[in-house]
Amino acid sequence: MEKTVKTQAVIVGAGPTGLALACQLFTYGVDFIIIERNHETTNLSKAMVVHARSMEVFDEIGLAETFIAEGQITKRVNMMSNGKIAERLKLEEFGKGLTKFPYILTIEQSKTEKIMVDFLEGSGVQILWGNEFLGLENHEQHVAVKYKDRNGKTIHANGDYVIGCDGASSAIRHHLEIPFIGDTVSNTFYVADVEMSSPVINRKEGYINMIPDGFVLMFGMPGKNRYRIIGVLPDDEGADHPTFDLIKNTIGEQIKTSLTIEKEYWFSTYKVNSRMATTFKKERCFLLGDAAHIHSPAGGQGMNTGIQDAYNLAWKLSYVLSGKASDTLLESYDEERKANARNLLKSTDKAFEFIMGESQFINSLKLHVFPYVAKVVTETHLGRKKFFPFLSQLAISYQESSLTIKSRVGKVKAGDRMPFFEFKDGENIYDKINRSTYKLLFFGMDNGLSPFENSTSTLMLHIIEIPKIFEHESNFFVHLRPDNHITYLGKDLNVINKLLFD
Repeated sequence: MEKTVKTQAVIVGAGPTGLALACQLFTYGVDFIIIERNHETTNLSKAMVVHARSMEVFDEIGLAETFIAEGQITKRVNMMSNGKIAERLKLEEFGKGLTKFPYILTIEQSKTEKIMVDFLEGSGVQILWGNEFLGLENHEQHVAVKYKDRNGKTIHANGDYVIGCDGASSAIRHHLEIPFIGDTVSNTFYVADVEMSSPVINRKEGYINMIPDGFVLMFGMPGKNRYRIIGVLPDDEGADHPTFDLIKNTIGEQIKTSLTIEKEYWFSTYKVNSRMATTFKKERCFLLGDAAHIHSPAGGQGMNTGIQDAYNLAWKLSYVLSGKASDTLLESYDEERKANARNLLKSTDKAFEFIMGESQFINSLKLHVFPYVAKVVTETHLGRKKFFPFLSQLAISYQESSLTIKSRVGKVKAGDRMPFFEFKDGENIYDKINRSTYKLLFFGMDNGLSPFENSTSTLMLHIIEIPKIFEHESNFFVHLRPDNHITYLGKDLNVINKLLFD
C-alpha cells in the first residue's frame, strides 16, 4: 500500500514566490512540503530588482543583511536621449525617511533564490527538487495531492491547503480550471546579460535610453564589465529565430552611443502579457505570484509582488492552522491581493503604453520632457514622498479590506502599512515591531495599556514620542496585523477590545 504524506501545506513551485512563502511559514512553525519540478535553483539573473517592501519582509526573517551584501544599491540612473545624458537621477536619498531600505537593490534572481534556499536548508527544511505536480482533489477537510518524485515514483500527500507558486503556466491554475484573463502585447522583447565596454556607460549606474517606439535599459551587474540590457526586438531582426548576434550591432545605433559588446552570457526573448486569474483562491487552494497575475516589467514589480502575495498569505495560514482564527480569515487573501493585482496591472499597463508609445507626440514627450519629470520625481521631497512608496510597494494599502476598520489619525488611515519613522535616540519603529504577531501601539503619556495587561496574543508597546505623521495627535492606539498593516487607529477602547478578544 502506498504511503501518504500528511502535512499542513503543500507548496508547488520553488521560485522566488514559493521560497519566500516557505521561509515565512517556517518562521511561523507551519508544517509544509515544497515541491519543484526543476532540479535546482535558476542559474540565470532573470528578475533583478528587490524593492524596499520586500526588504522589510526579508528583514523580519533575518535575511536583509545578506541581500545587501550580495546585491548592489543603485545610486544613480541616467536618462539618455539621442545619445546624450539628458538628466542624472541621484537615488541615494530616494526613499530617505520612508523605510529602513530607502533604495533600489539590484541582485540576480539566482542569488535571491540561493539566499532563501540556504536559509531553509540550513534550518532543516528539505526542498523536493525534481518533483513534478500531477494533480489534486479538493476534499472538505484536506486536499489530496499527487506528484512524481525525481525517481519517477508517484507520491500522495494530504495537505490542509495547497499553494500554487508555479509560474505563469501554472499547473495548479490549469487543474483548478481558473481563467487567466488578459492579453499579450504584439512586440517581442529581449533581455541579455553581456560583457560590454563603452566610454559613456558606467557599470555602477543605470541607463534608461528613450528611443522612438521603445526603449533600451542598461544597468551594471556584479562582475567585470558585466551589464543587463533590456529592449525591444527590431521587427526585421530574426523574428522567427532571434539571436543576440543578430541584434547586438543595432543596440549602439538605437541609443546613438559607442559601445562594444565582447561576450554574451545569457539572451532570451519574451512577449509581455497582462493577465490575472479570476480568483486567487478556490476551495482549499491558492494562487500566488505569476500563477495569479503577470504584467509588463515596468518598475520591476513582478517578483516583488509575488513576495508580497506570500507575505499576505503566510500569517493568515499560520493563524488558521494554529486555531487562532477561523478559516474565513483566508477569504481576505483573495480579496486583498486580487485588488492589489488589478491596480498593479492598470498602472504597469499605462507606464508600458507610454514607454512604447508610437505617436509623434508621445515620442517627443519621452525624448525631451520625461527625463526632466523623472528628475523632479526622484530628487524633490514631494516627488520622493509620492513616487518612492508607489515604486517600492510601500504604498500598498488594504483600506477596503474586510479586516480593516475605517479610521484615521492625521493623514494615516487604517489599511495602510504602518508608516516608518525614527525616534530621537536613533531607533526606528520597524525595529520595535519586527515580530510576526499582532501589535498594539499606544502613542501618548497616559497609562493607556491597562485594559490589556492580561492579553498574551498581542505584542503591546507604549510609544512616548508622537511622530509628525500623526499631526500632533496624542493618546491614541494603533492596532497592527502581523504584516504591519493597520487594522484600526483611534481612541475607542471598545473597538480595541473587540479586535483583541473576539
